[in-house]
Amino acid sequence: MKRILFTILGLGLLSVSAQVKEKINYDYPQFKIVVKNENKNSNAKRDVGTGWFDYATAYNDFNGAGITSFVSFIQPDTNLYTVQTDGAKTKTGFHILGRVNDPRDEVFSNNPARFSRHNTYTWDSIRFTQFYVRFADFMKVGTKIVPIVDTVFIQYFLPAGLDNKSYVYQSDPNKPYYYSCPKVAAYNPKTRLNAGAFKTDTIFLTKAFADSVSLNGAQTSFFGRTLSIPVGVTVPHNSSNTNASIIGHTITFKPMKKPAVGDTGIAYNGSTWNKKYNMYGVRLYSKSGVTVDNSDKEAQNNSVITNFEIVYGQTVSIFKSYLPGTVFTNTIFEGTDYYLTTNTLSVKNVDANGNGLGNIYPNPSNSNNEVFVPVKLATAQNVTLSIYDVTGKLVKTISADYTAGDFDVAVSTTGLSNGVYTCTMTAADFTATTKFILN
Repeated sequence: MKRILFTILGLGLLSVSAQVKEKINYDYPQFKIVVKNENKNSNAKRDVGTGWFDYATAYNDFNGAGITSFVSFIQPDTNLYTVQTDGAKTKTGFHILGRVNDPRDEVFSNNPARFSRHNTYTWDSIRFTQFYVRFADFMKVGTKIVPIVDTVFIQYFLPAGLDNKSYVYQSDPNKPYYYSCPKVAAYNPKTRLNAGAFKTDTIFLTKAFADSVSLNGAQTSFFGRTLSIPVGVTVPHNSSNTNASIIGHTITFKPMKKPAVGDTGIAYNGSTWNKKYNMYGVRLYSKSGVTVDNSDKEAQNNSVITNFEIVYGQTVSIFKSYLPGTVFTNTIFEGTDYYLTTNTLSVKNVDANGNGLGNIYPNPSNSNNEVFVPVKLATAQNVTLSIYDVTGKLVKTISADYTAGDFDVAVSTTGLSNGVYTCTMTAADFTATTKFILN
């Protein structure tokens, strides 16, 4: 049977050691995706400190992993089934999809500038591809035939609305893996919504919003479109809290026409059915053998998934209400992009050729930490950063080749004494100097 839902393999509650026996196996069909009105232009250059944080693409570029995309449909229950290409029926298992974004993750080193816990930033908007397959336009309510209006809820979470957790595998009990999800205590299994969200957008879906699907066996194509939605919130910096930069969102679909148990939602083998229902999905990414090692609690990017085994708030192994995309054998990446902006990375000292050096931050800082040096380059070239103490002694040199664009260069302050330091940037014919303090 060709499967598009996942199976739990040997996952049981181990309350003493809180361990996961093994990863969750996940198989999915590779159908063609056609997107309307989409212009992601992921290779476009960004200004320092502002741009789309696209984790799946950034991770793919960072690791050369060759990640591919697929459509995952969301339903509030497991009544609706999918007919696979071989005729087998499987229930729709995903009820909530979303993701958590940590802008400090090293995969964002060039996409755009990497943030730190010292950055206050604004979460300007989100962008994702929706797949609204509309098979039914009308339904009977009482004695009347009325137009169907489906509903999508998008919830947004600041650090205060998220839980930061960890788990270990039985095969490696000394290595914790970190993930974040909406606060479990605030999740309502009846509504599928979370009271910990600081904002909830409600989208009413009519026929005008409908995209389509071309059912053609293994050549099935889904037609989606990109939505951009404003968020407009500031995330304050918190230098002492490693989780204070993390934000997240979830997507929940509520169809107006409720299916009965066993009804068919979509058939990939071309079969027909009497009842027809509307489907709502989003684009996910994965690839066989691609897994994310979230063993660094300074970087907790992960998908947020509520499936049929934890939808009512019960516990599967150590997980309750939400699963991170990193516990699957092939890591699942949710395809929503976040547009973030921070003013602390601006480069103001720019010459006529377009090269520049910004103000170092955080400033003042302390020893055994790191500071960040904003750099702007008009062309690909070698950049040297020379750090001098107050006596003029050269105490540290960093030299590397960079492509054209804006970068946030991290400089370790480990081993440096308290005092005033000068940082000189040299690149081709450009030279500029800035200062910072360690105390």
